Amino acid sequence: MRVMNNRDLALVAQRRLGDELARRQMVRFAQMINPGFEVARHHRLFFEICEQVVYVGGQFCAISVPPRHSKSEVFSVLFPAWFLGHFPKDPIIHISHTSTLSNKFAFRVREILSSNQDYWRLFPGTMLHPERRRLDDWRTTAGGGFRSLGVGGGVTGEGAKVIILDDPVKEGDERNPKVLDETFEWYASAVRTRLLPGGSILIPMTRWSPRDVVGRLEELKRVAVG
Repeated sequence: MRVMNNRDLALVAQRRLGDELARRQMVRFAQMINPGFEVARHHRLFFEICEQVVYVGGQFCAISVPPRHSKSEVFSVLFPAWFLGHFPKDPIIHISHTSTLSNKFAFRVREILSSNQDYWRLFPGTMLHPERRRLDDWRTTAGGGFRSLGVGGGVTGEGAKVIILDDPVKEGDERNPKVLDETFEWYASAVRTRLLPGGSILIPMTRWSPRDVVGRLEELKRVAVG
């Protein structure tokens, strides 16, 4: 039997502390799962939003930033994995302007849960269901999971504790009023109604038009307040 010396004990304690911090703090989780992730000032604001969803719930937040600011890395990849680590029973619906894009995020989150050893150590209670691994609709053994679809896709019968709209409008569609109207109407009539009690909606997107989803929501808010 090996006897651990003081250095070994210190390393074990340091690792356990690091794991606990990664479970509690989104920034620590991001750095552990993606060691190459460089944390900028705006990322810390992203992480605060994610922590509010996990620790408070009932959040609605639109995050408007230009391309190449890692919004999708945080809100469509790292956050869903972290959320399911805390709540493996809860479902997530993820939406992008096309199902192909949303499926790419679904694949990356699924890969974290299925093959990242650091994740297994942090959240041993969150495991993929062996028979529910379909790319656009996979589940955990506890019953939660990740449903990915493009704008206009069917959400009937689905419910979600977290709904993520990551760039529901792509660059170029801002010149098409019909696309903008249909996207907002689909969100308001179909997507919004799928939110479970105490659930949260996150809309990380690049703004291309004042008539996009965020712009329409801001307009409705002004009318209600005014």
